[in-house]
Amino acid sequence: QVLLTLLCAQGILQAWRGEPITRWFWVAAVLGPSIRYENLAVTLVALVAVGAMGHARRSAAAAAAALAPIIGFSIFLHALGLPWLPDSVIAKRPLASTHSISVAMSTAGTRLANNLVNGTTVGVLMLALLAFVIMAVRRVAKGQAPTRSLIPVVGALAVLAAHIGFAANGWFGRYEIYTLSFALFLVLGSEHECIQRATAWLGAWSAPATFLTTSLLVTPTLLFPTVTTPEAALGIYSKQVQLHRLAVDFLHGPVAVNNLGAVSYQNPYRVIDLWGLGSNRALKLRHSGRQDWMATAVPVGSVKAVMIYPSWFTGQIPANWPLVGCLRHDMLSSAGPNVAIYATAPKDAESLHRAMAAWAPSIPSGAHVLFTGCS
Repeated sequence: QVLLTLLCAQGILQAWRGEPITRWFWVAAVLGPSIRYENLAVTLVALVAVGAMGHARRSAAAAAAALAPIIGFSIFLHALGLPWLPDSVIAKRPLASTHSISVAMSTAGTRLANNLVNGTTVGVLMLALLAFVIMAVRRVAKGQAPTRSLIPVVGALAVLAAHIGFAANGWFGRYEIYTLSFALFLVLGSEHECIQRATAWLGAWSAPATFLTTSLLVTPTLLFPTVTTPEAALGIYSKQVQLHRLAVDFLHGPVAVNNLGAVSYQNPYRVIDLWGLGSNRALKLRHSGRQDWMATAVPVGSVKAVMIYPSWFTGQIPANWPLVGCLRHDMLSSAGPNVAIYATAPKDAESLHRAMAAWAPSIPSGAHVLFTGCS
């Protein structure tokens, strides 16, 4: 995703400088939205920018080619009786996840407020605004129209504004990295000559040193996930992969989870996703506001275990689900150290306990199974 984003930014700068646009720009612009929906903003901004600089016909064709797979996939989903958008998008987009306008607007407002206080995104936004003002003042001082000269920075501001308004930040830095990369590349690229003069003493290292230094100054919160990625990967292995093993190798049957990925990968049994990214019925029930939605999504005896982060479902877990134990990982991990493991009926708790007892000795170092003290 980031590579395609940077190729789009490079194409804007090439058109802005009057250079030939590489074919990889067009490839990236077309493929981006099919890789990840957020890249639709990058593609549209890039194609509008390049189209405004003399490439209107090719930009229009590329926009049609980029939209065709998205529209086709939506038609495919609708033909299956599913919503027009994937559940993974609906579950994370407040305007798409509820039929209540007031709830949607309230949730969207909360997300916007959170994004506006996120230091990383706002830091890059302030940098882009500063570059916009400097470039506009410089052009006006020379008696020149500032329109074309501001296209790269305006493109950066447009994508940043779209992300702050409609998307999410955080989650180990993975949600905002594409827009930060796009904006920084355009802002620094549009000021390339000034930066090069100011850092001439660095020679060939001028551009990478400037990009790295600026990135560290305006996106300091991304340093933590960068440095701790190995530990975080171990956390996924020690929790999600081990839960997959419990489901497939010890329970030999369906389970319910709220963190779908590794548990469902190469799993021949049914996996109910209670968060809703992979289960449309569960998503609708979760957003229904019903107190019994979890019991409805997972009827008694329909799964052999429910493996969830209890902090995600405070006050929603059925009282008649016995808590059999938990998987605990004390190092860096997603959503807290404990994954609670429930049976859906008291009569199923004993067989689940036996399966967990057989599974426990094979858990890797750093994680352990608890049968008491899980709260």
